[in-house]
Amino acid sequence: MSPILTTKEACAYMKCGKKFLYDEVKAGRIRARICGHGYRFHKAELERYVISGAFIREFYLKGGEAND
Repeated sequence: MSPILTTKEACAYMKCGKKFLYDEVKAGRIRARICGHGYRFHKAELERYVISGAFIREFYLKGGEAND
């Protein structure tokens, strides 16, 4: 089983901002679980998303919001 990451850890792993990550969850491109007041992400799910190429496409279409 892959490690479970908090939103902060997931952003650090993907080198993106929270807004970008939340937008991708909302759009259904990244699966996450709500836990308390935040999301939890399986690292394998984030890896799947990055490998699919969707990360690069969406990141640059949104202007590379890496530090929000």
